[in-house]
Amino acid sequence: MFLFFDVMTCPYVEPHEKTELAKIVLRHITDKNINARAEALITGVGTKPWFFGWDKQADLALVLKKKELRTPY
Repeated sequence: MFLFFDVMTCPYVEPHEKTELAKIVLRHITDKNINARAEALITGVGTKPWFFGWDKQADLALVLKKKELRTPY
């Protein structure tokens, strides 16, 4: 889910790609009002930072390396 949310907030993903991905996810529930629901999902998810804060000047590779080096136990 966090990967999905990060894709929805990523500035490097085109808006039409976000819409298509949201529709794919939402079709698992129902096709009713799919366009409006997809836009609402993108708007709702896009207001919060999830795994990666895209609005900050951070090096994604460095962030991933830090996560990799941290042991869970």
